[in-house]
Amino acid sequence: MKNSDRIALPSAAPPNSALEPTSAQRLIGYEHVLRGAEAGQLGTLGNKNHVSGFDTAFKNAVETVLSHAPHVRHEWVSESTVKFFASSPDGFDVSLVCESYGVYPYAGEWHGPPWDSTVWEPPALRAEVERFLRSVLSPAASLEVHYSNERPYKWRLHQQVTGDAWFEETGLLFFNWFGKRSTRRFCNTWLPAGDSSP
Repeated sequence: MKNSDRIALPSAAPPNSALEPTSAQRLIGYEHVLRGAEAGQLGTLGNKNHVSGFDTAFKNAVETVLSHAPHVRHEWVSESTVKFFASSPDGFDVSLVCESYGVYPYAGEWHGPPWDSTVWEPPALRAEVERFLRSVLSPAASLEVHYSNERPYKWRLHQQVTGDAWFEETGLLFFNWFGKRSTRRFCNTWLPAGDSSP
């Protein structure tokens, strides 16, 4: 997101991405997920081929990035969760969790909205997961952590996408508002900075 945009979207892609669904598709897809949750059908989605294709796209994206960068320390925590370790003490861990209804990105304590399986087609998901990983495993992305009395309370993931700088943030509702504030940036160096496009 650009700094002026502060609304969390159900898509992890920045605005104006060639792979990002339109606002109408996003709203329709999100509405479908909410209706499915109310009916107790979250994750079934009615199209098993789409769901299995979603899972395959996720795994193929991770394997593609790792095939070009086998030196990146990582661990498959489960069949649907992969963790990439920080490249140094100045870096941050990255995790992706694939559920039947979406892929959730994590960077340190930051977490973003999922790439929703009702909105993203498997080929677009694969390209976006590859782009995300290439970005967060390189200096093209940074995790800015805000502290109050040396305790973290807000995390901002900054990225460059198609020439635009954008960030998404996660934060605590309750923290020491009157504490001494500080900020620190973390950055991974597993990949070169220019390697963030699929």
